Amino acid sequence: LRTIRKNPLPDGTLRNLGEKMLRYMVQNDALLTSFSFVLKSLKADHMHSNPYEVALKFCYLYQHPDIAEGLLREMKVSGIPLRTQYFWPMMCAESVRTSAESLLRVLGIMDELQVPITLNTLMDWFYPNMPPDADVEKLLNSERLPGMTPNLYYIGYMCYLLREVNAKEALELAKKHRMRMLAENRIITSLSVAFTRGEVSTCIELLRTLNDWCADGSVAVAFNSKLLQRLSRLAQPDKFEEILHCAASQNLAFDLPTLQSLQEQFSNTENEKFVQYLNILMKQEPTVNVKNATEVNIGVDEFIDECNKTEAVDKFLADMLLRKAFTDKKYDDFKNLYFFLKDSNDWYGAVSHDQQMIQVYLATGELDQAMQLFKSKEMKFVHTALAIAEALVKQKRVDDALDILKQDCNRTDQYDNGRFVTALNSFFDSAIIYVSPDELCTLLNGMSIGNFPLNINSLMTKCIKKYIDRNELDKAVEFFERAALFFRRIPYATEMTNELVKQEQSALLQKAFDIVVRIRGELHAVMTLALALVSSGRLDQANQLLKRRGVRLDHNHLISFCRIRVDNNKFRDLEALFTATNGVVDCNRNNLLSFLLISYRNCRNWRRALYFWNLLKEENFQLSKRNLLLFRKIFSDNAQVPPDDLIELLENSGINSMDSDMDALEQTEDDLLKSIYNVVPTSEIVALLNEKRIEEAVNLFQEIAQTRQSFPLKVSRQMIVALRRMKDWESLSKIRRSLPAADVRMLNLQYYIGEAMINCGECERFLESLEIRPRLRSYSSLVALILEHNPKLEEREVNIYAENAYRLNNPVPLVGLWMYYTVNGRDEQARALLERLGEKVIASCLKYQYLFQKAKSRNQLSQVVDSTLTLMKKHCTTESISAAIGSLIYIERENLQRVEELMAMAEENGWTNSRLYKRIVNRLKSTMMNEDLPDDAELMSSEDDDDDDDDDDDDDDDNIKENFDQNKATTTTAETH
Repeated sequence: LRTIRKNPLPDGTLRNLGEKMLRYMVQNDALLTSFSFVLKSLKADHMHSNPYEVALKFCYLYQHPDIAEGLLREMKVSGIPLRTQYFWPMMCAESVRTSAESLLRVLGIMDELQVPITLNTLMDWFYPNMPPDADVEKLLNSERLPGMTPNLYYIGYMCYLLREVNAKEALELAKKHRMRMLAENRIITSLSVAFTRGEVSTCIELLRTLNDWCADGSVAVAFNSKLLQRLSRLAQPDKFEEILHCAASQNLAFDLPTLQSLQEQFSNTENEKFVQYLNILMKQEPTVNVKNATEVNIGVDEFIDECNKTEAVDKFLADMLLRKAFTDKKYDDFKNLYFFLKDSNDWYGAVSHDQQMIQVYLATGELDQAMQLFKSKEMKFVHTALAIAEALVKQKRVDDALDILKQDCNRTDQYDNGRFVTALNSFFDSAIIYVSPDELCTLLNGMSIGNFPLNINSLMTKCIKKYIDRNELDKAVEFFERAALFFRRIPYATEMTNELVKQEQSALLQKAFDIVVRIRGELHAVMTLALALVSSGRLDQANQLLKRRGVRLDHNHLISFCRIRVDNNKFRDLEALFTATNGVVDCNRNNLLSFLLISYRNCRNWRRALYFWNLLKEENFQLSKRNLLLFRKIFSDNAQVPPDDLIELLENSGINSMDSDMDALEQTEDDLLKSIYNVVPTSEIVALLNEKRIEEAVNLFQEIAQTRQSFPLKVSRQMIVALRRMKDWESLSKIRRSLPAADVRMLNLQYYIGEAMINCGECERFLESLEIRPRLRSYSSLVALILEHNPKLEEREVNIYAENAYRLNNPVPLVGLWMYYTVNGRDEQARALLERLGEKVIASCLKYQYLFQKAKSRNQLSQVVDSTLTLMKKHCTTESISAAIGSLIYIERENLQRVEELMAMAEENGWTNSRLYKRIVNRLKSTMMNEDLPDDAELMSSEDDDDDDDDDDDDDDDNIKENFDQNKATTTTAETH
């Protein structure tokens, strides 16, 4: 194809090539990898303007929806905009329309790829392709409807029934399910079709039902008026007369201008009956039976009695009562109503409250019932499995907990990963207290079957960390031993050994050393001990250990240690290692020095580099050409003049002086940068960020990400903070596609993107992305920020979105409104929301960082702090309160007296155990000028105790194959098991 001469078309554009090849590939079921290569090549070589769309057309033409799915995912990764209509032909494929499950899966793919599921998609493609034997009613009440509110699915099905089936079935549907009047034009069009078909009385009754469900009478009046105007143009005179007659008998409401306009229109014609009916509608006082769903003034027992009398269930009111009973912890009322609804033959709504029922069982100690209900569920959420397992562990029922953990769960739930992480931390906190290390290993084995996005090394590391945090070093070593025997792995070995050295636990240290010898051999064990001594500052002991006869260096282990320290800017450890290896025969210290200098370059610490240069001179250390170049680059990047003796050494080593041929000099520096890139790939990204070359850093970041290399969280965070400061939300979105989902959550990247969009003035666009998925729990502070930047959106958009989300058990937007009211002095509205939601819901969703920062800017900090901490003491964990104190210390960092008071209060109440608190306090105490405090946005978006930095494990079973010879160190492969 590349050899074909492309003659331009008459309009000057080039002719597209490759369509026949794509057709042939589809017909012969080519592999997706082959498709990917061909499509990228056609696009890159400008041989075809839209190869992906053409390939997609052939997939649908020849009935290959599986290949089409792969192409759509490839288009998403490549950044090609996905349109809703790309998915419509997939629903018409023979293999898809055979079952409701397949059609539902197409909607799930759309939701996963963030393509909006429109009402048109449901009416024209989803429901018409449903197999005849499908139980649509049961499908509508299942908990697996992706992407939208159930209300929109109901409206879509009702419109489909009106247009394609009959109005009677649509009426039955409307009686069972309460519907908000969304997509009015679609409903009006469908009703008009049914009216003109002759089903007038049924349609009027349906219209009466829809009016009754409206939350506001004015909405019903406006809707009826639009429909009447449409029918006056479409319906035959006899049908329109029947419509007016039925409307008058049903006492429907219309606005006066519409009736007057129609009266004037028909007064000049011979249709006198029309005018009579219009006069009747204008004279009578119509009523709208409005049922306000935001207020529940009826008890559960009274509601059940009323349902038994009428033999019908008000689904919307039942849903409100269930949620209210659960929020108020009235578990008996919840159970009574839940079981009543379960026994109701025509209502499946209790299914959506099964998750809450499991929580009720756990709260009342009925664990067997909770297990039974969980196992019966088709959709099993991981956070629920962890909650049940935690309750079982507390009763030392390890076998039952293991059975629950081995259930086939979904990795994601209907909210976000924050719930999973909270449940995971809570489970481990309980397991470490209530079960033995041996039993904990058994539980971990059950968690390694695929339900959990963390690998087994991460889980074991988390356990050892928690034992160390509790100062239970004996249990940490016992778990370490059991894990080594059970999984043949030694997680967190270096850090645990380091802790044992600091605590001077010689017996436990010997035991841990023997375990490492048994699993990895004496060479690895000696290096682990030596590096632990280095990290704890015992350099003389480390030096003596490395100089002992028969001790050889494990170069792979050494390189792994250095790379992790470089990635996390821990140059103090690298300095200590360089010092401790003085006189060690088998060690190339020039390579260790290279890692140290790369770290200096990343953090722009030229002063420390100059200090170390003078030390090396005193030691008469023979520097390699590479390290000489690194020293010069550190000084030149920071606009500093290199020392004279450095320039002299560079000239004597054969490298041209700074005023010589620049081409040769640039070539030498290019080789140096490639060498650094081979050793520590992310270092060049850090250097580009430091030099403010953001665009180049983003491109390199994506290039490395495409090679499937993992990034230290610190590097990813530095990249994201740089883009946030530039308010470049589009580049942040690109970065999001390049990172694993776990890193996206850990870095709070979704918050950064939202904040950047809001700061760029894209408030409405960001709000639209939230409205599409009202079940998704975003950040309450983002809702408040939207209103800070554009208060006009409050009445028109934010309130509607917040109410819609709350009906779907997502209170976060309403909590955001409460925060906005609180900091802006709208006390009555804030108090009303607090009474409506309850303190526990507010405490679980609020972002204290936003409250503290806005309160300080308005001189209300002390008042807001007191009320917020009082709220958190009642309903939040000590980790959350500790993180809030840490955030407050950061905000008050300029007031040293206030900082000391806060730290004393935290010490007194035991609020010092969160990572955020420790990080801020340690950095306040640090004298290292090159380390910055956490960024404001990082604080506002940080989880309480979840963001683990990627600096924890030198021995996470990393087999890093290095060529650590006497000249250079280059990484060849890096595999993590």
